[in-house]
Amino acid sequence: MVEFREDLKKLYMAAGVDNIASVFLFNDSQITDESFLEDFSCILNTGEVPNLFTMEEQEQLCSDMKHTTPSSHLPASHDAIFKLFLKKARSNLHLVLCMSPVGDP
Repeated sequence: MVEFREDLKKLYMAAGVDNIASVFLFNDSQITDESFLEDFSCILNTGEVPNLFTMEEQEQLCSDMKHTTPSSHLPASHDAIFKLFLKKARSNLHLVLCMSPVGDP
């Protein structure tokens, strides 16, 4: 579970901070915990995973956004910067869920 969340963080950082279009390919055989599907569903429904980033990580993320985003497009508040990050991540992150039609492998 921890590795899965760390991978999601890396994807969000690439998509939101670095503005890199990314595809998250998830195979049904990789679903080892039901929470994976809950996180996947949250991304599809709201564009974010609740509590994915700690407050310290959010602060670092906002600092990184200040270095990669032109100051004329960067809002002043921490919350607004985080919302801009999520907007960019939603725009750049694409999800693919592959399901086997046969059933259990």
